[in-house]
Amino acid sequence: MKKREYVYGNCLTDELEQLNDLQSQSLNLPLDVTKKWSQVFELECHRTVQCQKELVGGLAYISDEQHFGGRPVSCACVSAVAVAPHFRGYGVGKYLMNSFVQELAESELAISSLYPSSWAFYRNAGYELAGSRNIFKAPLSALPKGKKEHDVVPASVKEVSSLSSMWRKTCNFENGTLARIHPFFQGEKYLPKDELQVYKAMKEDTCEGYLTFCLRKEKQTITIDTICAVNDLAMSSLLGFLRRHDPIYPEIAWCGAPLDGMAWFFAERHFKLVHHLPWMTRILQVSKALTQRGYPKGFSGEFHFYIADSLVSQNEGTWKLVVEGGRASVERGGKGNIKLDVAALVPLYTGSLSPRTLALKKRLQATYEQIEALSELFAGKSPYLSQMF
Repeated sequence: MKKREYVYGNCLTDELEQLNDLQSQSLNLPLDVTKKWSQVFELECHRTVQCQKELVGGLAYISDEQHFGGRPVSCACVSAVAVAPHFRGYGVGKYLMNSFVQELAESELAISSLYPSSWAFYRNAGYELAGSRNIFKAPLSALPKGKKEHDVVPASVKEVSSLSSMWRKTCNFENGTLARIHPFFQGEKYLPKDELQVYKAMKEDTCEGYLTFCLRKEKQTITIDTICAVNDLAMSSLLGFLRRHDPIYPEIAWCGAPLDGMAWFFAERHFKLVHHLPWMTRILQVSKALTQRGYPKGFSGEFHFYIADSLVSQNEGTWKLVVEGGRASVERGGKGNIKLDVAALVPLYTGSLSPRTLALKKRLQATYEQIEALSELFAGKSPYLSQMF
């Protein structure tokens, strides 16, 4: 068998159509969907693999921020990882992901997140389960009627980018949520103008909340994209506005944490979890990731890690983490008496698994006292994502 040599690089303009075709075939998606990606993902954020000048693999990513511990962490949101069917099983996917991780480890990005088609495949590149995307549904009639303290008025999709600053403030209270800096997450570039509905909760001339949603007419469902308010009265007004769509749209759907805050607005357990999709994260740069993340403000401590990373040599070795007042400083060196690999660091970092569970799974080597301290350090809400990418 002839030796196959692969070349990884940026996607060129004249290769984009070919990449769209490959993604459509490989991912079993309509061609018009993959062509939309080329419109909303900048050309410089597409990567390809070629073999003897034949395009045999590729991916796309968006740079955004994912919140952990009350602070934004720079993140590459990876999508559309595709390999030509006749090249599967020949290491193209592994070469693509390893090259991508090594490239971004030299960038300004701290972590990378994606929705995996195969856990084992992405684990080979140092990704690990980090949280979940959970979709809930409930009868619209089960929502409270709400108060009319605010005027709920329509807004344009173009206003979402300015309203998103309100959303980013709420992200400080969640783990895993995206800041939605990129226009892709604001609806303006990827949805028809008549599909995304935008409304604001106004108190006189001040906007105190906003709501974006899609009307799924064929399913008679309101699918919430964003609901955000600065106080309880604004939230009550927005929920009441949604409630008044019943009975034309008898059902509501939304994304949230495993035990989501929306659940507390129902008098009984009328809602149900209908979809659970795990996501995975890769620590691209240990120092950046640990520094950018937030920590409990009342906690202070010093931790000495030894982190193994066979793919990114810059991450391998000992690290000293000092936490004070909700922020951390990271430097090389230290005792290295808390041992784990870069993949095991992911669920610890995102809060999806406790240090004790990681220790029981033999993914973390630490003393009982260190496990107790790590539990305080990485305490927080269950991580979740609401956006697909």
